[in-house]
Amino acid sequence: MSSLMLQHFHVRWKEWIPLVTQQQRLRNLIQVIGYNIGRNVENRSKNNKDVYYYYTLHLATMCAPFYTSEKIAKEHPKWSEINFSNIDPSFGSVTGIVIRVWEHYENEDNIVTVWGVYFSGLSYIGPQIATEQLSKFSKNTLVFYMHGGYFTSSEYLLNDEPTLARISTMSLNHNDVRKSYTLDNLLRLHNIQRSIKEQTEESMALHDKILAGEFPDEKSQIRESSPFLRKLLKQTKPARVPLEEILAVKKQIEAKKFQVQLLQEQKSYRLNEMKKKIEFLNRLRESNAEESSKLKEKYQTLQKDMDTLKIWKKSLLDSKEILSNVKSRYTYRQKQLIAELAFIYPIKSIDNKYFICDVHLPDSEDFDGKDDTSLSVALGFTAHLVQMISFIINIPLRYPVIHFGSRSKIVDHIIDQLPDKNREFPLFARGKEKLQFDYAVFLLNRNIAQLQWNCGIRTNDLRVTLKNLETMLLMHSTQKSVINETRLSSDDLAKLTTLTKSTITFNNIPFSFNHRQNDKLSSSVDNNSDRWEEKKRTVVDSPQRSASISREDGHSSDSCEHDFEHQAYINKLNLTNDKLHRSSLKEGKK
Repeated sequence: MSSLMLQHFHVRWKEWIPLVTQQQRLRNLIQVIGYNIGRNVENRSKNNKDVYYYYTLHLATMCAPFYTSEKIAKEHPKWSEINFSNIDPSFGSVTGIVIRVWEHYENEDNIVTVWGVYFSGLSYIGPQIATEQLSKFSKNTLVFYMHGGYFTSSEYLLNDEPTLARISTMSLNHNDVRKSYTLDNLLRLHNIQRSIKEQTEESMALHDKILAGEFPDEKSQIRESSPFLRKLLKQTKPARVPLEEILAVKKQIEAKKFQVQLLQEQKSYRLNEMKKKIEFLNRLRESNAEESSKLKEKYQTLQKDMDTLKIWKKSLLDSKEILSNVKSRYTYRQKQLIAELAFIYPIKSIDNKYFICDVHLPDSEDFDGKDDTSLSVALGFTAHLVQMISFIINIPLRYPVIHFGSRSKIVDHIIDQLPDKNREFPLFARGKEKLQFDYAVFLLNRNIAQLQWNCGIRTNDLRVTLKNLETMLLMHSTQKSVINETRLSSDDLAKLTTLTKSTITFNNIPFSFNHRQNDKLSSSVDNNSDRWEEKKRTVVDSPQRSASISREDGHSSDSCEHDFEHQAYINKLNLTNDKLHRSSLKEGKK
């Protein structure tokens, strides 16, 4: 209440004195008053009752407002005093703020004026504002009522009236200067304070004696200025009880009180412990009931799952039996189909010459001087046989075969250097370049090597086409125990087949297909292709160096030699394509 009253009454020590050390802060601001507020807006109604004005306070131009006043529909709005209870106390020491005056008209808010106020730089108007002073303010003037009086900016005063400047130095006559205290005055104040202290101590001592049951006698030095106290002292005094007895009784009372207090505290502690234990017991009972119900549900679920598991185990055994039967039938059917292929395309060897369907097919490097028609027919039979074997054993060929009888072709999707239109190579020599024909035969031999790898056979020589194919067919017709995890050479398989050829037939020998070896084949093909990517550049630049590298890599020397041969074909094809391209350009120029 005292702080609020001080805001309305101008005490002398609260009046503003223009000293340099007297600074103004936000906490000194009491009220904001506006004069001549408004905007120059055309085509507005003359009724200003619909126009409301209010202001907002900001710490900076881009900060959100921390205080918003009420809306007043007056040209000279006098907003209410600022309520600092809703403002952060840390803002009280701010020396400057940004104030925005807003106009609210027809549900629209527009800025009238924006001030950046530094409180210590405001000009002092006076302790009050008279009515005749209103004409001295310019348009959109704001007046700040603070402790000490009213302040505003000197720029908004129309007349250049003198304002109180801050006093940094002061010069006075020696006669006008006088001391505020003298030694006598200080001694007098000291004596008064000492007497007040003595009277206070005497009154406290008398109060303690009365409470203890003692009464001062007539010789007491205590001044009995109170009539009521004198009346009490003149009464008849009861028989005095010895002080030792009083003290003993008081001691017993205090001891009993202390015991009672201890017992009450212990009782309350025991009651609280008992309540906690009862609550804990209730929670345990509830949790036990919940857990028992959950266990019953889980037990029932377990019984159902065990019954389901038994059914599944039985069905699994049935499925395994069915699967084994299907596998055996599938394997037997594959054996039958491959045996039928051996009858459809019989391969014979007469004087180390191999025939397929009674058509002689020499080794891949012995085509010179041979009949092109017989070669294309034999290669067509061979390509179709390779394609059907890959289809039966469900292994896609690395180089797909396009079967058209004696006009069959083979596709190379592996080499990046070949254009898309030149990826098909003929398996017939008539009307085609010999290099493309040789490359097609080479790709066909690579397909046979792929199928041999799947059967666990190592290809030592790609050139013997029908021999490798016959070895693979005989390998498919041998018993399952013959195909081991180790890879057999073609010579060993030839010896094996000569021993079993007279007694083994396709219809009576079970056919087996090793999937683990298929995985090894794919990984080996990938490894060979990766190894070839590292070495294919050296093949063109330094054939001798690449040959030496392949000899050092003993465990894959065969595949590396095949890759080198592959690259040699590719280089020859590229040279042939370049020559054809140059010749076509010359003919075009002519």
